[in-house]
Order: sequence, then C-alpha cells, then structure tokens
Amino acid sequence: MLSQARLIVQNGYPMLIPGTGSVHGQVYRIPPERWPGLHAWEGVPTDYACGRRQLDDGRWVWLYQQPNH
Repeated sequence: MLSQARLIVQNGYPMLIPGTGSVHGQVYRIPPERWPGLHAWEGVPTDYACGRRQLDDGRWVWLYQQPNH
C-alpha cells in the first residue's frame, strides 16, 4: 500500500498523484535491461514520470506517476 497518494484517470489512463488517500497495487521485479523498453511503452517522460517511493511496509519501489508530481 502507498499512502498519501491518489489514483485518477486522465485521458483514459490511470495516473498516480499526491493525495490524502492510499493506493493498493502489485509489486513486480523488473530486470534492469527491461527498463528502457518499459519506459518507452509507458511514454516516459511525456505521459508518465518514473519515480521512487516508499511503500507503507518499508519497501522502496519505482512507480509511474503523473508528470510533474
């Protein structure tokens, strides 16, 4: 779970933004060589930004969120 976040839909796509709620999701391990292709598919940095956040259980994860947040 990620606290202080909110999930919105923008142009038909889910976007993570700062907020007062919590977002539940799944965590996947991505091999380093796959990140460039994943970023291209997700439209980084135009459609999404990729940033590091700490989950409520203490794990640090990379996640896609709305640009400029």
